[in-house]
Amino acid sequence: MTTQCFTQLTPKDPDTLMFFKRPDNEKTNEKKHPYFSGTVELIDDILKAHLLLNANIVMNETESKIASTMLLDASPEKGFITLDALSPYEANKGLKAGSILTIEGCINGTHFSFTSTIKKVLQDDDENLSYQLTYPEKLNSELQRDAYRVNISVIKQLKVAIYSQKDNSPITGYLRDISSTGFRVEFKGKPEKQFSSRDSISKCSIQLPDETRIDCQAKVMHVGYNPDLDIYKLGCKFTDLPGHGQRAINRFINNMQREIRRKDQGEDFV
Repeated sequence: MTTQCFTQLTPKDPDTLMFFKRPDNEKTNEKKHPYFSGTVELIDDILKAHLLLNANIVMNETESKIASTMLLDASPEKGFITLDALSPYEANKGLKAGSILTIEGCINGTHFSFTSTIKKVLQDDDENLSYQLTYPEKLNSELQRDAYRVNISVIKQLKVAIYSQKDNSPITGYLRDISSTGFRVEFKGKPEKQFSSRDSISKCSIQLPDETRIDCQAKVMHVGYNPDLDIYKLGCKFTDLPGHGQRAINRFINNMQREIRRKDQGEDFV
């Protein structure tokens, strides 16, 4: 299991990624705003991006569990955020007012985490769960210089169709790793169409396991060939990736990370 390190950003850190400051005499609803403006801005960005988040729930001193959730609402003026029900659904069992959650995620190449306490367990007319938590007073954050890259097993035949600017006929290979910033694709044998470093890919179509298709544009960053295995490799960087495609990739990466964690913990799953 990979441990991520975070650097706490405070108003005293002049060279940090974001400028955190407490607004001078700022009032909202006739009350002095109690939160750092940088925290509010990042929480707003997370809300707008509809990110899939990791939630670490501390059950007791020796037990914790990890699930996925999304931010549904944020109100710094009223001092709360609202999170969607956890997935898998059984992770919601035992959560109540006073339960503590640590939320982690990544946005625009920046890892973040914060800890919050459940204030209320909410349930709508359709019995859908959500949670109202205390608004985080501080965020831990660091710039993600090297995006987490998920290796794809050769067993998983995830197809990648690549088009060049020279013509519209694609070449098809198989996805071998992917991150929020790029991917690697392999071809059996040298394709008729040869690529060079810095070549632009006008269209690329990546198939994920849930049948989601990601259409994007990319740039070739490196090219390799293994003559012993007769495998041709392209390492590519996303240059134009729609928001829904980015979210689909983030979900896929989070699911793969969760799968790896479960395997490391010896859990059986399909």
